Amino acid sequence: MYNAAAHKKFLELRAAGLSFNKIVGELGISKPTLIKWGQKYDEEIRALKAKELLTEFTENVLREKERIILNAEWILRIERGMVNVENKGTAQNKILNKFEMLLGKEIDFINLRFHKNGNLNEIVFGLVKKKK
Repeated sequence: MYNAAAHKKFLELRAAGLSFNKIVGELGISKPTLIKWGQKYDEEIRALKAKELLTEFTENVLREKERIILNAEWILRIERGMVNVENKGTAQNKILNKFEMLLGKEIDFINLRFHKNGNLNEIVFGLVKKKK
C-alpha cells in the first residue's frame, strides 16, 4: 500500500526522534500503521540512531581536536615570544587548565611535535595517573 520512499522517510524521522504524532502530520499515514512499522522496523531504527550518534560523536571529537591544536599552537607562539604576554607562566597555566578540562584528566606534560616545515604535526599529552 505504501511505497519504499514512505518507509524510508518513516525510518529517518523515527531515528531522528520524532513522535508518531509528528510523523502522522509529516507523512499523512495513520498512527496505528506507524506504530506497527515502528515495531516491525525497530532494529533498523536503532541502527540509524546509532549511526547518527556515532557521526555526531566523531564530529565532536574532530572539533575538540582542532581546538586543542589551536591552543597548542598558541602555547608555541608564547614560547617563541611571538605573542606579547606579560607573564608567560600564567598564560600557559590557563591553557593547560583548558586542556585538562577538555580531556577530563590532569596533565603532567605536553609534547608538541613539528613537521620539517614548522607546522604542528602531533600533540602528545602526558596524563597523571591517579593513585589507588
